[in-house]
Amino acid sequence: MSLPFALPLSRITKSLMRTTQFLKRLESRKYIHMNALEITSHGLRRARVRSLIQAGALVEKAGLLKTFSLPVGSDFQKSPELKDAIGALYKGLLVLNDMANSTDVHIPLWSQQGLAALAETKGGELRAKS
Repeated sequence: MSLPFALPLSRITKSLMRTTQFLKRLESRKYIHMNALEITSHGLRRARVRSLIQAGALVEKAGLLKTFSLPVGSDFQKSPELKDAIGALYKGLLVLNDMANSTDVHIPLWSQQGLAALAETKGGELRAKS
C-alpha cells in the first residue's frame, strides 16, 4: 500500500542536498557580512584589548601608577611585591566607581573638566617637545 504523500527516496535525497547547499551559501554570506562589519569574535577581542589599553593609558596619564608606586612595564599579576599597591589602586577605582554612580556627581561636569585637563597635558607635552 502506497501512501499518497510519500515521495520517492531519490526526490527526498535531492531535496535534502539542495537545502544543505542553500544553508551553506547562507552561512557563507553571513560570514562575509560579519567580516565586512567586523563582527567577529576576533574583531570584538581586538576592540576590547584596544579599550583596555586606552583605559590603562588614562590611569598612567592621571599619575596613578606613580602615586601607587607601580612601575610601568611590570607584570602586576606575577609580581608579589606589587600586591599591596595593586590592591590599593583597585580599591581606589572601586571608590571612584561608587562616586560616579552616586547622585552627587554630575558626569557632564567631570567630562568637561577631564577634557580640559587632557588638553592642558597635551599642550604641556607639545610645549616641552618643541
